[in-house]
Amino acid sequence: LDHAKFMIIDNRDMLFGTGNLTKGGLGEGARPEWNNIDFWVEDTRAEAVKEGATLFERDWNRQSTSDITFKHLVLTPDNANSRIGDLIDSAKDRLYVYNQTLTDQALIDILIAAKQRGVDVRVLVGKVETTPERPIQPNQKAVDQLTAAGINADFMARNYLHAKGII
Repeated sequence: LDHAKFMIIDNRDMLFGTGNLTKGGLGEGARPEWNNIDFWVEDTRAEAVKEGATLFERDWNRQSTSDITFKHLVLTPDNANSRIGDLIDSAKDRLYVYNQTLTDQALIDILIAAKQRGVDVRVLVGKVETTPERPIQPNQKAVDQLTAAGINADFMARNYLHAKGII
């Protein structure tokens, strides 16, 4: 499933992010509360841009990227699981997480371990409207586990959190 959002501009800039190129994804929805909270990051580091261009060319040509070692890109399914875990494990002082949906128990456990070693961990997740068919928030279990471990975790109170980011 291709869910990536990025652009390579003149082999000098890479713009990547979490947003969809839609009115709501760009903050111009018909109703402001429907606008997504998303991030876009510009990267001008030559090696990162080169890796992005390689990724695009491989995807364009329907070729696998599993034989490439990306140093700058964290990419699913190639290297994301270990790289994200290692990044969180490297936190010493502060760790802020934005995520639309947080249901992976291994990742929740890594966040709790960071808190247990003294890191200030804060987590914001997306809030989905409940319906009779979906009476429970998909992120409720994660929020409950994280708060029970002393982590400040909550639902985004304004707009819809579509972003995925670790600071």
